[in-house]
Amino acid sequence: MLISPISCRRAAELESKSMEQPLSFWERILLRYHYYICKHVCCNSFKEKLELMRSGCKKMSRECQDPPAESPCLSKDCKRKILDALKCCDSDKE
Repeated sequence: MLISPISCRRAAELESKSMEQPLSFWERILLRYHYYICKHVCCNSFKEKLELMRSGCKKMSRECQDPPAESPCLSKDCKRKILDALKCCDSDKE
C-alpha cells in the first residue's frame, strides 16, 4: 500500500488538531510521513513552535492555580487607590 503524502497546510491542521485531541492512527501515520519526506523547514518549525506554546501555556496554567509566594501583586495601598478611583467614577455617573 502506498501512502499518499499530505500538503504542508494539512500537516499544520493535523498538528494543531493533535493539541486539542488525539489523532487517529492514520492521521498520525500521515503526519509522521509528511515530516519524513517534507523538505520545507517551516513544517518542523511550526511543530516546534506549537509544542513550545503548549508547554508555556501549561506552565502558566499551573502557576495561576498555585501562584508562587513571590508572585507580583498590588500593594494594599495601590488597591485602595484603585477602588477609590472607581468609586469616584461611579458617583460621577449618578
